[in-house]
Amino acid sequence: MTTEPLSPSAAPVEAPIKSQKKGVQLEWVRRASVVVGVALLFIVFSVLTSSFYQPANLLDILLQSSINAMIAVGMTLVVMTRGIDLSVGSVVGLSSMIAASLLQGNLFLGIAAGMAVGVVCGLVNGLLIAKLKLPDFIVTLGMLSIYRGAALIYTDGKPIYGIDPMFRAIFAGEVAGIPTPVILALTIALLAFLLVRYTALGEQIIAVGGNEEAARLSGINIDRVKICVYAISGLRAIH
Repeated sequence: MTTEPLSPSAAPVEAPIKSQKKGVQLEWVRRASVVVGVALLFIVFSVLTSSFYQPANLLDILLQSSINAMIAVGMTLVVMTRGIDLSVGSVVGLSSMIAASLLQGNLFLGIAAGMAVGVVCGLVNGLLIAKLKLPDFIVTLGMLSIYRGAALIYTDGKPIYGIDPMFRAIFAGEVAGIPTPVILALTIALLAFLLVRYTALGEQIIAVGGNEEAARLSGINIDRVKICVYAISGLRAIH
């Protein structure tokens, strides 16, 4: 009695399944490594410095890192599309100078103007990259110097005084013992998470970062997505 060989369609499919499971496991390991790293740092510094784990010190660390965290949220969206924005620091400087000068007269006008300047700077970066197909590294590196120079020209190299006391009370105060900048950073991070996880733009950002050509063939407007993320990055650069 002879047995017939298995047809190609009846070949075992365990290999793709194992590969998929291995990929999921590696993804969980990658995510857990961040948490483990932070925990190890916390333990090491707590051992080296007895006051490190005190609530006052932890709040001070969060306060000092809150500004960078807000900037990093917008930068994260840019990086998710496989881009880079080197001009974000200069955008912070320019938008902050314009906002501070207008805060002397009207609180809401100063805040709105600073946010508008940040968005415009981001749009300029996005348009140059998306429409003119210029390298993001070169564009944002060049705009870094332009925005920094614009801030210097606007202020004439002089400090700005007379900021509305209400601004300090709101954005440099505390809520239930937690510094306001920390609350703002956490709120912005939550909004970015909701944007990426539950909106069409978030799905498009992930698709463009995963495979730009496949996203284009799927009907996603690549230019619009890139312009949006750079505009959001500019908006996050107002402090």
